[in-house]
Amino acid sequence: MVAQLELFQRPPARDSRDIAREKAFSIEVEQEILTVFSSRAEEWLSYSDFRELIDKHKIHSWLGHVLHRIAREGKLETSRLYYGAEWPGDPDYRGFDDRYKWPEGNTK
Repeated sequence: MVAQLELFQRPPARDSRDIAREKAFSIEVEQEILTVFSSRAEEWLSYSDFRELIDKHKIHSWLGHVLHRIAREGKLETSRLYYGAEWPGDPDYRGFDDRYKWPEGNTK
């Protein structure tokens, strides 16, 4: 005979990472991100330009994933800025920064 507890187990509790991911990929956050880009249409923006939004929604590093997805969907242009050299094996390599921009003619 199976105990009732085994039949009706509760689903595991969502932790803060699950909650942050869901919030980051929400339509609300995407709209806020796109509003920032449309208001600064001529500028290349990076992760650090969204500190206020990150803190407001507590989405932490998920913002980078969201920016990448939005760019992959064609809603943003993307560019990679290398510091020092472009190759991690090069002694002058100091990292990189992905930058994003509102595409010219974008009306979304």
